[in-house]
Amino acid sequence: MTKNLSELIGKIISKQPKEVRDKRIPFYGNLYYRLKVLAENEETHIFFVYSNLVNQTLWRAITNSHYADKRYLFRAEKKKNGFILHNWQELKEENA
Repeated sequence: MTKNLSELIGKIISKQPKEVRDKRIPFYGNLYYRLKVLAENEETHIFFVYSNLVNQTLWRAITNSHYADKRYLFRAEKKKNGFILHNWQELKEENA
């Protein structure tokens, strides 16, 4: 089944590491990230990033904070408390 992904352009303004606390799921104890993203329309959005849902290049970029001052096109699944990130594409600055 293909998920209906939303697209949003913005920059990551904060990252918070978290741990899966639900003992009923197989990823209990795994690290994930809660990102705050500032969209181009100045709204902030919450994105959750799980290592089993994104490619390792993206996971390492977030883990090592290699996203600072960069614009991205985020592709994510909308949930009631935020977005679950599936992929992103770095966008070049328009005035660069």
